Amino acid sequence: MLALVGGGIDMGRSYLSESRLQQACDAGVLAARKKLGAVKPDGGVIPDDVADAGNRFFNLNFRNGAYGSESRTFTMTMDDDFSISGAASVIVPTTIMRLFGNDQVPVKV
Repeated sequence: MLALVGGGIDMGRSYLSESRLQQACDAGVLAARKKLGAVKPDGGVIPDDVADAGNRFFNLNFRNGAYGSESRTFTMTMDDDFSISGAASVIVPTTIMRLFGNDQVPVKV
């Protein structure tokens, strides 16, 4: 019974983290693309001011340690059609499921 309740609590926090991480990733990418405007970057590299805008929006929407998460990462890449893609990940430590050998849940969007 403890495993069922613990699994529900820990997985609920993981799903919440995933949802918020996806929203933050979307916000960062959209802000970066808006900042880029109609400029065609050289060599498909995201300019520093555009990357800064995207990172700022991501950081505002998912701060370090949100929902107990650790090892937060966010990267943006420029695609061939000048769209910007983003990838983010965190590790959400478990509380009750730790008793059953599951210490963390990796979350990637």
